[in-house]
Amino acid sequence: MDDEFSFQVMSGSSKGGDFNIDIKPFCMGFEDFFAGWAEGSHPSLSIGPDHGRMDRRGGDITTLTVHCNPQGKAGVFEGTLVVVLPEENEKLSYKVTANCV
Repeated sequence: MDDEFSFQVMSGSSKGGDFNIDIKPFCMGFEDFFAGWAEGSHPSLSIGPDHGRMDRRGGDITTLTVHCNPQGKAGVFEGTLVVVLPEENEKLSYKVTANCV
């Protein structure tokens, strides 16, 4: 696991909640990326953007927004976010926990 994040969401909210993950570029060149959830992640979690181009080292950070829509349910919803950089044969993984109250 490269990092862990948790955030709180009001379960009664019709909009759900968002949390941003900033990824500092670490490759020598611009790299395409794909982001998604590992098997077993809670279905209330989504990510955006789910693909794009990461800047090269020293450039702009890439911000991914985790969205949790608990649809009125309370509880702890967990997932593993995986960001794949296929040209570099690299992947990043993040444990995400949404505390829905």
